[in-house]
Amino acid sequence: WNTSKEKKFKSFNTDIYDDKSNFIGNKKIYSYDNKKLISVLIEKKKNKLTNGISIGHMSSSGNDFQNQNALFIENLEKRKKAGGRNTIISSANFINISIYFAVRKCIKSTWLNDRDQFLCPKPKWKKDKEFQNDCLAFTLFNNNIDIKYGTNHWIPFTENEINAKDKFESNFMTNYISGKISKNKNIKLEFSQEAKKLFDAGKELWIYYHKINEKFKK
Repeated sequence: WNTSKEKKFKSFNTDIYDDKSNFIGNKKIYSYDNKKLISVLIEKKKNKLTNGISIGHMSSSGNDFQNQNALFIENLEKRKKAGGRNTIISSANFINISIYFAVRKCIKSTWLNDRDQFLCPKPKWKKDKEFQNDCLAFTLFNNNIDIKYGTNHWIPFTENEINAKDKFESNFMTNYISGKISKNKNIKLEFSQEAKKLFDAGKELWIYYHKINEKFKK
């Protein structure tokens, strides 16, 4: 390559070798010129809840795999980074946040893909409710959510469902799932069979946690 000459391209194939010079396959390198990146999903709606309370902040950086470790959700905006983004999470952007988070977290970063960019999804996602809701399920049970300080708005079960002895400070998530907060009120969110199994497994863990927690209180 003559780097002194600028040449536009859409894509090209490359040969891949491991650290021992063994050929392991091919990879297509794409140009992202004029492409919308996934950050478009979280650039618009940043309004807080109608009662002035946000349910958390999402920290993110870049649109590529190499910045996966900089993506997490927390209760307080504590860890601002140079060049990073901190997005307030509310009912106005909650689904967009869930999609952004799940899409970026569901594929691990490797030395081979760490410069690849996440692009904005095609418009069909706006009508794919199962996709949206399954992204929410993925986000709810991901271990990159830190609610150590303040009220936990991310509990996807009621007190009765998991035999909790004390009342939760927030029922935002169960209200959202049951359709009490969304624009189409009284329409409960529907999940895929895989997501339902995730909720079932998560419920068992929550029940066990509260059972053990009560045991240690005695």
